[in-house]
Amino acid sequence: LLIGEGSELVKGTSVGEVQASENFEVSFVVTPHGTREGWANLIHFTQTGGNCCNEGDRMPAAWFSTGTTRLYVRSGRKGSGNDGCDPTQQLPIGKATKVDVRVADGKMQVFYDGSKACEKNTFGSPTMPSGTMVAYASDPWYNPALVTLSHLSYTRL
Repeated sequence: LLIGEGSELVKGTSVGEVQASENFEVSFVVTPHGTREGWANLIHFTQTGGNCCNEGDRMPAAWFSTGTTRLYVRSGRKGSGNDGCDPTQQLPIGKATKVDVRVADGKMQVFYDGSKACEKNTFGSPTMPSGTMVAYASDPWYNPALVTLSHLSYTRL
């Protein structure tokens, strides 16, 4: 568990390191408090220390799209350091939602409170990371999302 109790996000905050895995699940509970213009980062796991768009830069990372609470989720795979899955529904302001991002079995899937919100079938050749990754909530490259984030975990599958 990288974050237990809820906290508001601060730009450039490393919350720990995790052992990288080809197949993984990242879970967190997010309560949006508002929107902001521009990409608003929630989490960013990086093996390279970089933002984008080399393999290992985003393993995964998640933002709210500009002016919304709609998640934009990215993770590296062979041939693309910036592939992902974009749920269409916005997360409700003032309400906690459990988000699970799973990369396994050739797919990236995003779940909201246990229900599948999107799936992308282009992860048949995922990046095969080794070593450790830095976990940010939020990253040093984007403004933080206006949220409370809790129960952030990374599980190797």
